[in-house]
Amino acid sequence: MLLLFYTHTEDAVELSFFFENFKHFNLDIRSNGVNEMGLVKRVIISIVLILLIYIGYVGYAVMTLQPQGRAEWGYVDKNSTEVWITLNLGKPLLVPFNVKSLSIKLENIPFIKVERFEYHATDKFLKMVIAIDNKKMIQALVAYLNNGNKGNIEIDFSGQALGVIPIKYSAEEPINVNPLEYINLTAKSEEIGPFLTPAIIGSKNVWGGVEGNKAVIYTYLKMYNPNSVPIPVTGISFKLYMNDIQVGEGKIAETVIVPAKGYATAKVKTEINLDSLPEVWVKHIKQGEASIVKAEIYLNITAGQFKYTHKLRAVEKKIETNIMGDINDILTSLR
Repeated sequence: MLLLFYTHTEDAVELSFFFENFKHFNLDIRSNGVNEMGLVKRVIISIVLILLIYIGYVGYAVMTLQPQGRAEWGYVDKNSTEVWITLNLGKPLLVPFNVKSLSIKLENIPFIKVERFEYHATDKFLKMVIAIDNKKMIQALVAYLNNGNKGNIEIDFSGQALGVIPIKYSAEEPINVNPLEYINLTAKSEEIGPFLTPAIIGSKNVWGGVEGNKAVIYTYLKMYNPNSVPIPVTGISFKLYMNDIQVGEGKIAETVIVPAKGYATAKVKTEINLDSLPEVWVKHIKQGEASIVKAEIYLNITAGQFKYTHKLRAVEKKIETNIMGDINDILTSLR
């Protein structure tokens, strides 16, 4: 006789199947087949009942699922960055499935994939390691900037349930963010000889494309002249550092005359070395998603018979991100 026990607890539904001995199933081969047909019907009914209860449990488990997720940075180097994700499903789903592929693209350039996936049907924990290709991430960012700060994030997922049932999912989300807005150069006026240097009160950055292995950014520096006479700035140059790594430099060749007690804007061509960015990214992650951006600015000033080349005090700014916090917020919202 088949005995089915269905036990409901607060946290999960536990199924226990017990088959009592089959001695009560009397199969007499010499009979006219009536006993055989009865046994077959009992077996079929038993299988159907098991499947129905199994499907009911799976449905219940999925409907009452309240996963708790946690993500953290894993191993990171110049080539790749790992994100470790653990999901506590709260109860076993009893459905074996695996992830065949997961790809995240920006401007049709895949830069994120699943490196490892661990899940067992009888386990309530799901673990995966997501790998970010740092160089492809930069390529995708360049393609995005080339497209005028417009693009699409694409997600393609492929998996398999019960070893045979294919699971596929894809989504596309438009983004429109200008990362160059986070860079703003400023410098206070300083005394040199009988004059004060023009103060740099702000900057605006415009993407200029790629030349070789260097990204070109046109920086418009807005200056204020505190002097009572016009100040010709015959040259501006600067070196840009991130986490003590020189990532770029900029300069102008033309003269800019800043009127007395007035304003002027100088256009500076800035070149960013793309090959230096993966190392900057590594330090950014290892420093808790924080980076120090520093600019050393040089001014060539002509005032009457005086000519000066002056290095302004280095401008430093701390840039912080919360990428992992945002990922954990998404995992929390799954509940």
